[in-house]
Amino acid sequence: MSAMTCIGEPISWLRLEQHALAASDEVARHLAECGACRACFATIEADRGRALPPLGEVAIAAAARRRRAVRTRWLAAASVAAAAAVVLLAVLRREPENLPGIKGGDDLVVDLIRERSGEVVASPVSFRDGDRFKVLVTCARRGEIAADVTVEQAGEVFTPLAPAQIRCGNRVPLPGAFTLTGTTPARVCVHLASRSACATLAPD
Repeated sequence: MSAMTCIGEPISWLRLEQHALAASDEVARHLAECGACRACFATIEADRGRALPPLGEVAIAAAARRRRAVRTRWLAAASVAAAAAVVLLAVLRREPENLPGIKGGDDLVVDLIRERSGEVVASPVSFRDGDRFKVLVTCARRGEIAADVTVEQAGEVFTPLAPAQIRCGNRVPLPGAFTLTGTTPARVCVHLASRSACATLAPD
C-alpha cells in the first residue's frame, strides 16, 4: 500500500485486481474517497498496461532444449519397440540350419519364441512366471492342415491356443501367444493330423 493511510478498512490487493477486471460499485465508492487505496489501484492499472519484455535468447534456448529432450525420450522409446519387432521378425524368418526329422521320415518340428520384459529369445529351454511364448511349426505337408497346441504341466493338459488352419513350411508361426506360470516343467506340443511334436521347458 501507499505511505498514505486508508480512510477506513483497507481493500486487499486481490480485490483491487478483481475490480480492475470487473468494476465493483462498492470498491469504486471507496476509491473515490480514499487516496491510499486509489494509489494502489493506479499501480495495478499501470502494470496491466505495461507490455511484457521480449523473450530473451536464454529463455528461447532453454525452451528449445526442453523440446529436444521430450523428442529424444519419445524417439528412444520408439527405437526400443522397433528393435524388438525387428528381432522377432528376424527370428521368425530364420531358416533352420539342420532340420531334424522324426521317425518315419515325416518332418515335424516345434520351436518356441520367448518374450520376457521386451527381450526376445529363440528356442528357449526355460521359463519364468509371466513369460509369453509364440509357437513355430516346421512341416512338409501340402495344403492346409489343422494345428492344435497343448501344454502338459503338473499332470494336467491345457489348450492355450485356439485350433488353427495352417499351410506347412519352415517355421510357420501359429496365431496367438500364451503365458506360462508355475514351478514344474512344461511340455508344449503341436498336433497335426496323426503326428505330434513337443518342446520341453524347465522352470527358471
